[in-house]
Amino acid sequence: MRKALFPEGREHFARYTCWRAISPGVPRGMDPARLSESWGASKRFGLAAIPGDRVYWFACCGAERTDDPALARLDLEGIKAFFADFHEPIPEVLARTPPASLIWTDILDLNPMSSFTRGKVVLLGDAAHAVTPDLGQGAGLAIEDAAVLAALLARLPSERALREYDARRVVRARRIAIESRLYARVAQWRNPLVVPLRNFIVSSIPERFMDRQLDAVLDIAFDPIRTAA
Repeated sequence: MRKALFPEGREHFARYTCWRAISPGVPRGMDPARLSESWGASKRFGLAAIPGDRVYWFACCGAERTDDPALARLDLEGIKAFFADFHEPIPEVLARTPPASLIWTDILDLNPMSSFTRGKVVLLGDAAHAVTPDLGQGAGLAIEDAAVLAALLARLPSERALREYDARRVVRARRIAIESRLYARVAQWRNPLVVPLRNFIVSSIPERFMDRQLDAVLDIAFDPIRTAA
């Protein structure tokens, strides 16, 4: 339906691929309250403790095409070798990971669209604005969409409600999509001359500045009931 009614919303390959899995046991010294992401040259590794004394992890690397046969053949042992130069507890987490839990996907998003409605058809969530996972906002945007649309439909005639939905959601979704793409591009740099400079600059950014940037993404003035009034 999206392809037929919203042709501008084409899929876009983010030029990287990702493996995910869950490992039993939180390593000693790992802060269970923090998500970490470690960057290398066109590869990165993320860790997050989850309930049940487990660790969710993701490993990303640059890719020139989707469904790359060489990447498709990479199993858990290959991932261990690929990230062998990364710091602890990454090798420990990989060593604990059951091979059967490994999931591999290329990362795609949607080109930002100018509208999420056509007549009485309305798109929400990934159908409207699939984004790369780099800012962790995909599910959040979908929940916001649903809350805003439900509140608007409860208070306004349907045609006006859909116009208001478009007006309130398109700009925010576009911003998140663009910023998420930018983050991914910087994180996946591979030039050996540029990567050390990137790492130095990122590590030198004051934490308060990073917090303000994150607040701009997360701390939105969001009250769907008042918005719909």
